[in-house]
Amino acid sequence: PSDDGVKSPSLSEIKPLKERSLDLVLLGATGFTGRLAAQHLARQYGNSGKVKWALAGRRKEALEKIRQEAADLSGDESVLTVPIIVVDTTDRKNLHKLVDDTRVVVTTAGPFQLYGSNVVEFCAKFGTSYCDITGELDWVRQMIDKFDTTARGTGAKIVNCCGHDSIPWDLTVLELANALKKKGEDLVKAECFDEIKGAPSGGTFATMLHIIKTGGIKTKTSFDPLVRLADGTKSSGAVKNASAMTPKFSKTADRWVGPFFMAGVNAGVVKRSQALLHPGAPLLTYEESAVHRSFASVFVDFVSMGMFFTALMCPPLRMLVNGALPQPGQGPSEKQMGHSFLRITAVGTGSKGSKVQSELYFDKDAGYTETARMLVESGLSIALENARLPSNGGILSPASCQGSVLLERLQATGGTTFSISDLKQ
Repeated sequence: PSDDGVKSPSLSEIKPLKERSLDLVLLGATGFTGRLAAQHLARQYGNSGKVKWALAGRRKEALEKIRQEAADLSGDESVLTVPIIVVDTTDRKNLHKLVDDTRVVVTTAGPFQLYGSNVVEFCAKFGTSYCDITGELDWVRQMIDKFDTTARGTGAKIVNCCGHDSIPWDLTVLELANALKKKGEDLVKAECFDEIKGAPSGGTFATMLHIIKTGGIKTKTSFDPLVRLADGTKSSGAVKNASAMTPKFSKTADRWVGPFFMAGVNAGVVKRSQALLHPGAPLLTYEESAVHRSFASVFVDFVSMGMFFTALMCPPLRMLVNGALPQPGQGPSEKQMGHSFLRITAVGTGSKGSKVQSELYFDKDAGYTETARMLVESGLSIALENARLPSNGGILSPASCQGSVLLERLQATGGTTFSISDLKQ
């Protein structure tokens, strides 16, 4: 039993995956992104048995409303019979109901530092795979430190950062490395140039404010848990984050570029992938920036971003800013999300000097509409195509777990396109 008296199952007591009645449980469906995830499941898969899924959360009536809405939008009445699991993630005595009869749990319920740890622990102990949309790297480090060994023992694939943070960039770097590997070279430099149009939700701001107020989580380990291998040792596959910190002109992109505020998180996820996939590879330099039309554009964006984060760091100003921001459960309109997009143009340099160029494009709001789809397809990559994935469990990353299988599913289920080719020098 754990400290609170909740008994952990032995390996012989864990229900085999093939005997579980559900492929996927969506936790957090009453939030903004969770609602979009439920709608994607309903539209893409219905409830005909192709994918066996359920909704989970604390409030049954709210979940029934989300289910009704998803059924109406999809025009599929079978969705009305999707099971509902009522569970409070802080009630550890009943949390087994969430994890013991499904192959995968996918969750949008953040901040994950507050609401995710128990779910990760129970998934790891019950051999249930797990995907989330966190961008809280300090919390991910803590989860690796606490539950990586347990997850490896049960075979649970615990995959964080399965949304806008950081699937597009993690998979981009993976495909650059794969293309160069065919030439007999290691990827030594990845340059990502982001063009993005979108609007943040209240949940994103709530997570950001929580991290600023609490100062995040610090792990007491001798090295960064992101580079921890299965045997507990430090991987030699290292990543240097050289992402833009100030405006500059990029010769590679032939455009003005500036900082992208999530580049540090994306670099951390790439670091985890590099450690797991290429433990003996040479140093990888990761450089990410946001592309702008002109110097004036990048300068205004840089100053505005600086003022915003300065206000968040000052408690009196933070209260004023918070009052003007969307609240949890709120986000951009359907029209706004439909007119949004994400394009990542990337250049990979190999250890012998070869270069490849890729483009990954999402035709809707990558932070919400597409994050919901990325999360669902991340979970289904494991639930339905596990035989095509690495066999090991553990606290993993999208590239080191779902990899190219996920990229295929994203191209098959929405407006995602990907191309890669040699770059003539």
